[in-house]
Amino acid sequence: MHSKLTHEYGFTDFVDNTIEAIEYAHSNGLRFLEINFSKKKSPVSALSDEQIILIKNRAFELGITLSFHIPFTENISDIVPFGRNKSIKTLRSFIRVAGKLNANSITIHPGIFYWFPVEKVMREKSLVRLVKGLKELLITCSEENVKIALENLVPIPQGSEFFFLGDNVDDFKFIFKNIQSEFLGLCLDTGHANMAEGVETYIKELGDHILTLHFHDNLKVNDNHMVIGEGNINWELVCERLTELKYTGPLISECRDIEPHKAAQLFEEKFHSK
Repeated sequence: MHSKLTHEYGFTDFVDNTIEAIEYAHSNGLRFLEINFSKKKSPVSALSDEQIILIKNRAFELGITLSFHIPFTENISDIVPFGRNKSIKTLRSFIRVAGKLNANSITIHPGIFYWFPVEKVMREKSLVRLVKGLKELLITCSEENVKIALENLVPIPQGSEFFFLGDNVDDFKFIFKNIQSEFLGLCLDTGHANMAEGVETYIKELGDHILTLHFHDNLKVNDNHMVIGEGNINWELVCERLTELKYTGPLISECRDIEPHKAAQLFEEKFHSK
Protein backbone atom coordinates (compact mmCIF):
# COMPACT_ATOMS: atom_id res chain seq x y z
CA MET A 1 0.00 0.00 0.00
CA HIS A 2 2.68 2.47 1.07
CA SER A 3 4.84 2.03 -2.03
CA LYS A 4 1.92 2.68 -4.37
CA LEU A 5 1.09 6.12 -2.97
CA THR A 6 3.41 8.52 -4.76
CA HIS A 7 1.44 11.66 -3.83
CA GLU A 8 0.80 13.27 -0.46
CA TYR A 9 -2.57 12.05 0.83
CA GLY A 10 -4.52 12.70 3.98
CA PHE A 11 -8.01 13.06 5.33
CA THR A 12 -10.16 15.18 7.61
CA ASP A 13 -11.43 13.90 10.95
CA PHE A 14 -13.15 15.48 13.92
CA VAL A 15 -11.17 16.81 16.84
CA ASP A 16 -12.36 14.19 19.33
CA ASN A 17 -10.69 11.40 17.29
CA THR A 18 -7.30 13.02 16.74
CA ILE A 19 -4.90 10.50 18.27
CA GLU A 20 -6.79 7.59 16.72
CA ALA A 21 -6.75 9.39 13.36
CA ILE A 22 -2.98 9.97 13.57
CA GLU A 23 -2.44 6.27 14.23
CA TYR A 24 -4.73 5.35 11.33
CA ALA A 25 -2.94 7.70 8.94
CA HIS A 26 0.46 6.26 9.81
CA SER A 27 -0.73 2.66 9.51
CA ASN A 28 -2.15 3.27 6.04
CA GLY A 29 0.58 5.30 4.36
CA LEU A 30 -1.15 8.67 4.69
CA ARG A 31 0.85 11.78 5.54
CA PHE A 32 -1.67 14.46 6.48
CA LEU A 33 -4.46 14.87 9.01
CA GLU A 34 -6.83 17.81 8.91
CA ILE A 35 -8.36 18.25 12.37
CA ASN A 36 -11.97 19.28 11.83
CA PHE A 37 -13.47 21.57 14.44
CA SER A 38 -16.78 21.93 12.62
CA LYS A 39 -18.64 19.18 14.48
CA LYS A 40 -21.05 20.87 16.87
CA LYS A 41 -19.10 24.11 16.27
CA SER A 42 -16.17 22.78 18.32
CA PRO A 43 -14.14 25.63 19.85
CA VAL A 44 -10.38 25.54 19.90
CA SER A 45 -10.72 25.09 23.67
CA ALA A 46 -11.87 21.55 22.81
CA LEU A 47 -8.13 20.80 23.03
CA SER A 48 -6.62 20.98 26.50
CA ASP A 49 -2.95 21.78 27.06
CA GLU A 50 -2.33 18.11 27.83
CA GLN A 51 -4.01 17.04 24.59
CA ILE A 52 -2.00 19.56 22.60
CA ILE A 53 1.27 18.12 23.90
CA LEU A 54 0.11 14.55 23.30
CA ILE A 55 -1.10 15.25 19.76
CA LYS A 56 1.99 17.25 18.83
CA ASN A 57 4.38 14.55 20.07
CA ARG A 58 2.50 11.65 18.49
CA ALA A 59 2.18 13.40 15.12
CA PHE A 60 5.91 14.17 15.17
CA GLU A 61 6.82 10.59 16.09
CA LEU A 62 4.76 9.15 13.24
CA GLY A 63 5.59 11.80 10.65
CA ILE A 64 2.03 13.11 10.26
CA THR A 65 1.57 16.75 9.27
CA LEU A 66 -1.42 18.47 10.88
CA SER A 67 -3.78 21.19 9.73
CA PHE A 68 -7.10 22.61 10.96
CA HIS A 69 -10.54 22.98 9.40
CA ILE A 70 -12.38 25.84 11.11
CA PRO A 71 -16.17 25.98 11.68
CA PHE A 72 -17.96 27.63 8.74
CA THR A 73 -19.85 29.81 11.23
CA GLU A 74 -16.87 32.15 11.58
CA ASN A 75 -17.37 35.13 9.26
CA ILE A 76 -14.64 37.75 9.15
CA SER A 77 -16.50 39.53 6.33
CA ASP A 78 -19.53 40.12 8.57
CA ILE A 79 -21.18 43.50 8.00
CA VAL A 80 -21.79 43.79 11.76
CA PRO A 81 -18.57 44.95 13.46
CA PHE A 82 -19.23 42.94 16.63
CA GLY A 83 -19.64 39.68 14.70
CA ARG A 84 -16.67 40.42 12.47
CA ASN A 85 -14.36 41.22 15.38
CA LYS A 86 -15.56 38.18 17.31
CA SER A 87 -14.70 35.93 14.36
CA ILE A 88 -11.27 37.52 13.98
CA LYS A 89 -10.60 36.94 17.66
CA THR A 90 -11.74 33.32 17.41
CA LEU A 91 -9.65 32.61 14.33
CA ARG A 92 -6.63 34.20 15.97
CA SER A 93 -6.99 31.70 18.84
CA PHE A 94 -7.13 28.82 16.35
CA ILE A 95 -3.96 30.08 14.66
CA ARG A 96 -2.13 30.22 17.98
CA VAL A 97 -3.13 26.67 18.92
CA ALA A 98 -2.18 25.51 15.43
CA GLY A 99 1.22 27.06 16.04
CA LYS A 100 1.59 25.11 19.30
CA LEU A 101 0.84 21.91 17.40
CA ASN A 102 3.23 22.74 14.54
CA ALA A 103 0.22 22.53 12.22
CA ASN A 104 1.03 24.01 8.83
CA SER A 105 -2.31 25.67 8.00
CA ILE A 106 -5.89 26.41 8.92
CA THR A 107 -8.65 26.13 6.32
CA ILE A 108 -11.41 28.70 6.60
CA HIS A 109 -14.48 29.70 4.59
CA PRO A 110 -14.36 33.23 3.16
CA GLY A 111 -17.74 34.17 4.64
CA ILE A 112 -21.35 34.95 3.81
CA PHE A 113 -23.17 38.18 2.99
CA TYR A 114 -26.73 39.47 2.67
CA TRP A 115 -27.46 40.44 -0.92
CA PHE A 116 -29.80 43.44 -0.37
CA PRO A 117 -30.07 45.88 -2.12
CA VAL A 118 -27.67 44.83 -4.95
CA GLU A 119 -25.81 41.52 -4.85
CA LYS A 120 -22.77 42.71 -6.84
CA VAL A 121 -22.26 45.78 -4.66
CA MET A 122 -22.74 43.89 -1.40
CA ARG A 123 -20.31 41.20 -2.55
CA GLU A 124 -17.66 43.80 -3.33
CA LYS A 125 -18.09 45.44 0.08
CA SER A 126 -17.90 42.05 1.80
CA LEU A 127 -14.70 41.20 -0.07
CA VAL A 128 -13.14 44.46 1.12
CA ARG A 129 -14.05 43.56 4.72
CA LEU A 130 -12.66 40.07 4.20
CA VAL A 131 -9.35 41.40 2.92
CA LYS A 132 -9.08 43.76 5.89
CA GLY A 133 -9.77 40.92 8.33
CA LEU A 134 -7.31 38.60 6.65
CA LYS A 135 -4.56 41.19 6.86
CA GLU A 136 -5.10 41.36 10.63
CA LEU A 137 -4.96 37.57 10.95
CA LEU A 138 -1.88 37.25 8.77
CA ILE A 139 0.12 39.13 11.37
CA THR A 140 -0.60 36.31 13.81
CA CYS A 141 0.08 33.75 11.07
CA SER A 142 3.57 35.12 10.54
CA GLU A 143 4.22 34.98 14.30
CA GLU A 144 3.07 31.35 14.54
CA ASN A 145 4.29 30.17 11.10
CA VAL A 146 0.79 28.98 10.20
CA LYS A 147 -0.84 29.59 6.81
CA ILE A 148 -4.48 30.37 6.00
CA ALA A 149 -6.07 28.33 3.21
CA LEU A 150 -9.30 29.92 1.94
CA GLU A 151 -11.73 27.27 0.72
CA ASN A 152 -13.79 27.79 -2.42
CA LEU A 153 -17.50 27.22 -1.81
CA VAL A 154 -20.59 26.12 -3.71
CA PRO A 155 -22.78 28.76 -5.37
CA ILE A 156 -26.01 29.21 -3.42
CA PRO A 157 -29.08 29.01 -5.70
CA GLN A 158 -30.53 32.30 -6.84
CA GLY A 159 -33.35 33.48 -4.61
CA SER A 160 -31.49 32.95 -1.37
CA GLU A 161 -31.18 35.90 1.00
CA PHE A 162 -27.53 35.10 1.63
CA PHE A 163 -24.61 34.23 -0.64
CA PHE A 164 -21.18 32.73 -0.07
CA LEU A 165 -18.02 34.66 -0.72
CA GLY A 166 -15.53 32.50 -2.58
CA ASP A 167 -18.11 30.70 -4.71
CA ASN A 168 -16.37 31.84 -7.90
CA VAL A 169 -12.89 32.37 -9.30
CA ASP A 170 -13.14 36.17 -9.49
CA ASP A 171 -13.58 36.50 -5.72
CA PHE A 172 -10.24 34.79 -5.20
CA LYS A 173 -8.56 36.86 -7.87
CA PHE A 174 -9.66 39.97 -5.97
CA ILE A 175 -8.37 38.57 -2.68
CA PHE A 176 -4.97 37.51 -4.01
CA LYS A 177 -4.57 40.75 -5.94
CA ASN A 178 -5.03 42.71 -2.71
CA ILE A 179 -3.00 40.43 -0.47
CA GLN A 180 0.41 39.11 -1.43
CA SER A 181 1.50 36.92 1.47
CA GLU A 182 3.32 33.62 1.76
CA PHE A 183 0.89 32.84 4.58
CA LEU A 184 -2.27 32.99 2.45
CA GLY A 185 -3.44 30.56 -0.21
CA LEU A 186 -6.31 28.50 -1.57
CA CYS A 187 -7.87 25.30 -0.32
CA LEU A 188 -9.18 23.91 -3.61
CA ASP A 189 -12.32 21.88 -2.94
CA THR A 190 -12.96 19.77 -6.03
CA GLY A 191 -16.62 19.09 -5.28
CA HIS A 192 -17.38 22.75 -4.69
CA ALA A 193 -15.47 23.76 -7.81
CA ASN A 194 -17.39 21.20 -9.87
CA MET A 195 -20.63 22.97 -8.92
CA ALA A 196 -19.15 26.32 -9.98
CA GLU A 197 -16.79 27.03 -12.90
CA GLY A 198 -15.17 23.59 -12.77
CA VAL A 199 -12.07 22.11 -11.17
CA GLU A 200 -9.89 22.63 -14.23
CA THR A 201 -10.78 26.34 -14.33
CA TYR A 202 -9.81 26.79 -10.69
CA ILE A 203 -6.50 25.06 -11.29
CA LYS A 204 -5.83 27.09 -14.43
CA GLU A 205 -6.71 30.46 -12.90
CA LEU A 206 -5.56 29.97 -9.30
CA GLY A 207 -3.13 27.06 -9.41
CA ASP A 208 -0.17 29.02 -8.07
CA HIS A 209 -2.14 29.79 -4.90
CA ILE A 210 -3.19 26.23 -3.99
CA LEU A 211 -1.94 25.27 -0.52
CA THR A 212 -4.10 22.20 0.02
CA LEU A 213 -6.77 20.27 -1.86
CA HIS A 214 -9.99 18.60 -0.68
CA PHE A 215 -11.11 15.84 -3.02
CA HIS A 216 -14.58 14.37 -3.49
CA ASP A 217 -17.02 14.01 -6.37
CA ASN A 218 -20.59 15.03 -7.27
CA LEU A 219 -22.96 15.45 -10.20
CA LYS A 220 -22.95 19.28 -10.10
CA VAL A 221 -26.32 19.26 -8.29
CA ASN A 222 -25.65 18.47 -4.62
CA ASP A 223 -22.53 18.80 -2.50
CA ASN A 224 -22.86 15.19 -1.40
CA HIS A 225 -19.16 14.26 -1.16
CA MET A 226 -19.30 11.22 -3.40
CA VAL A 227 -16.47 8.78 -3.95
CA ILE A 228 -14.13 9.56 -6.85
CA GLY A 229 -15.65 8.22 -10.06
CA GLU A 230 -19.25 8.26 -8.83
CA GLY A 231 -19.79 11.84 -10.03
CA ASN A 232 -18.90 13.61 -13.26
CA ILE A 233 -15.55 15.24 -12.42
CA ASN A 234 -12.95 14.35 -15.04
CA TRP A 235 -10.34 13.03 -12.62
CA GLU A 236 -7.84 12.07 -15.28
CA LEU A 237 -7.82 15.67 -16.51
CA VAL A 238 -7.60 17.00 -12.94
CA CYS A 239 -4.57 14.79 -12.33
CA GLU A 240 -3.02 15.95 -15.59
CA ARG A 241 -3.47 19.60 -14.60
CA LEU A 242 -2.05 19.02 -11.11
CA THR A 243 0.94 17.25 -12.63
CA GLU A 244 1.53 20.13 -15.05
CA LEU A 245 1.31 22.50 -12.09
CA LYS A 246 3.86 20.34 -10.23
CA TYR A 247 1.58 20.41 -7.22
CA THR A 248 3.11 18.50 -4.31
CA GLY A 249 0.85 19.63 -1.47
CA PRO A 250 -1.73 17.69 0.54
CA LEU A 251 -4.57 15.79 -1.15
CA ILE A 252 -7.18 15.53 1.60
CA SER A 253 -10.06 13.07 1.23
CA GLU A 254 -13.54 14.37 2.03
CA CYS A 255 -15.22 11.40 0.31
CA ARG A 256 -18.04 9.84 2.29
CA ASP A 257 -18.79 6.11 2.45
CA ILE A 258 -15.20 5.04 1.86
CA GLU A 259 -12.17 4.69 4.11
CA PRO A 260 -9.58 7.46 3.57
CA HIS A 261 -6.78 5.14 2.49
CA LYS A 262 -9.04 3.53 -0.11
CA ALA A 263 -10.06 6.97 -1.36
CA ALA A 264 -6.37 7.84 -1.65
CA GLN A 265 -5.76 4.68 -3.67
CA LEU A 266 -8.57 5.60 -6.08
CA PHE A 267 -7.05 9.06 -6.60
CA GLU A 268 -3.60 7.56 -7.08
CA GLU A 269 -4.95 5.26 -9.78
CA LYS A 270 -6.29 8.27 -11.67
CA PHE A 271 -2.79 9.78 -11.76
CA HIS A 272 -1.50 6.65 -13.49
CA SER A 273 -4.49 5.87 -15.69
CA LYS A 274 -2.84 7.20 -18.86
